[in-house]
Amino acid sequence: MNIIIRNQIEQLTIYNLTDYLKVSDIRPLPKRKADMVDAIEKIITDEIQILKIWKNLSDLDKELMEAFIRGEGAVVIRKNYLLEIKKSLL
Repeated sequence: MNIIIRNQIEQLTIYNLTDYLKVSDIRPLPKRKADMVDAIEKIITDEIQILKIWKNLSDLDKELMEAFIRGEGAVVIRKNYLLEIKKSLL
């Protein structure tokens, strides 16, 4: 895996890592941070896992991910994004 991506994952808190792992099918969830990082690394390098996660996302989450990947503006906080979507629908 790209060392830059791994370093970014390692910067996350245990709480963030746990939240990300909850959408995976990994059970039981790892308790140690190093094991959590390894598990996320395994998930994001496995195309089948990525497709499983994608299928479980809501339409809004998919739209958010697509916008982030395309680089359409800075996505800072999902709450702000949701507010912008609501405003645009009015």
